[in-house]
Amino acid sequence: MLRARERTERAWNRVLDSMGHKVQDACAKVLALSYNDLSIALRPCFLYFGLYPEDHEIRAFDLTNMWIAEKLIVVNSGNRREAESLAEDILNDLVSRNLIQVAKMTYDGRISRCRIHDLLHSLFVDLAKESNFFHTEHNAFGDPGNVARVRRIYDSKSKKLKLTVGSP
Repeated sequence: MLRARERTERAWNRVLDSMGHKVQDACAKVLALSYNDLSIALRPCFLYFGLYPEDHEIRAFDLTNMWIAEKLIVVNSGNRREAESLAEDILNDLVSRNLIQVAKMTYDGRISRCRIHDLLHSLFVDLAKESNFFHTEHNAFGDPGNVARVRRIYDSKSKKLKLTVGSP
């Protein structure tokens, strides 16, 4: 992240200011800094990894198709191939930022499977709850007013995602 920054005092002060995230743990602060540096368009794709269990290998094909199906990836032309290409670019961007680990590559050098680091998983869940991207089952149903606004619920016991009808 810092490598791509301008080498000006103003740019580095913005980085310093963005470190004021609510996360308490020092390591999580650094990880939150990487999250805060993501564009608004990349953040939902990044948070989506929190819906998968820790140390779980995620098929890149399934992940990118879920991003497209949930309209986290949208292209103006509506072209499916263009959307798939953009989703693959986003996944590669997250890998190049060392936020996602490649577990397996295809013969032609594309990502086949990926996973998230354990430290990132708890950050994903905290940031997702904070931004109302998804909730854990306990968190969503603890407040009756919350249920109507929740679109994704992660059941940590069964390790399954539940999509609700309606929009957040």
